[in-house]
Amino acid sequence: MADSTSIPSSSVVLVRDLAHGGEGIGRSEDPSETRVWFVEGALPGERVRVALDREHKRWLRGHVVEVIERSEVRVEPPCPLADRCGGCSWQHVAAGAQAELKRGIVASQLRKLEVTIGPARASPSPLGYRRRARLHYRKLDAKTLELGFYGHHTHDIVDHPHCPVLAAPLDWGLQRLREWVQWLPADGEVLGLCNEHEVVLGLPGVRHSDEFEAAIRATIDRSVASDGPQLSGVQLRGGREHVGVGRTAIELDAKDSLPPVVQGPFTFSQAQREQNEALVEHVMTMARVNETRVLELHAGVGNFSRALAR
Repeated sequence: MADSTSIPSSSVVLVRDLAHGGEGIGRSEDPSETRVWFVEGALPGERVRVALDREHKRWLRGHVVEVIERSEVRVEPPCPLADRCGGCSWQHVAAGAQAELKRGIVASQLRKLEVTIGPARASPSPLGYRRRARLHYRKLDAKTLELGFYGHHTHDIVDHPHCPVLAAPLDWGLQRLREWVQWLPADGEVLGLCNEHEVVLGLPGVRHSDEFEAAIRATIDRSVASDGPQLSGVQLRGGREHVGVGRTAIELDAKDSLPPVVQGPFTFSQAQREQNEALVEHVMTMARVNETRVLELHAGVGNFSRALAR
């Protein structure tokens, strides 16, 4: 490690590119500093003042404390917690510019290969698209808890009663955890998955009890009787005991003649419905064009299998 006393507490950096993970790559205006900077929160073309977080003999890592000259694609984040919450790291970038910047990251990673990186397909909506999430919780007392994503580079929970990135049913479903505080351990995590109107939750490290099951079923019944999102079920995994309360799997991604996949909160699914439809269609198009056999490995719940089998 280099001697950190040789680096000022803040430096002005000119950012020229983005690294894998979204950090800005740049150089200090100080000609005596030849190491490359990786700057969290910086965009290509910006001149920023950076606070040092970590240094190495070949690089420096920091975060933006002031944008001196801003990129034309920088915007005010739609979420007021974006500067603290680690749930998403692109809210300071205009929605229309995100896809091209991410395409540039992939192209940079593959620059030594003779491949062409085509245009990236942007999400149809920059907000309310995420149908799968993992939140963390920590009990503050017998009746209240913190619930949210971890903060940037910390295990501090950024509590939020509403996340604008989550699909409305999922956002609603995850917040039901606040109703069940008395049956939860001191800390843990909750996994959620939704379709257009149903939600299933998974609680690892949480044991079943008759009282907790009754509370979950009461929430399910209330949601079914309402006009809003429905909690279909909760899967409890405490120790070696796996107990499902209600219906703990839902159907996803049925379209035209394509059958759905049936998934629970502990299985992987693509976070965006529209993007997954595009991904499956792209794979099918490539399979047709190349008229080749397809070897599908790690098929999971059959997201591609259901299309390829036809």
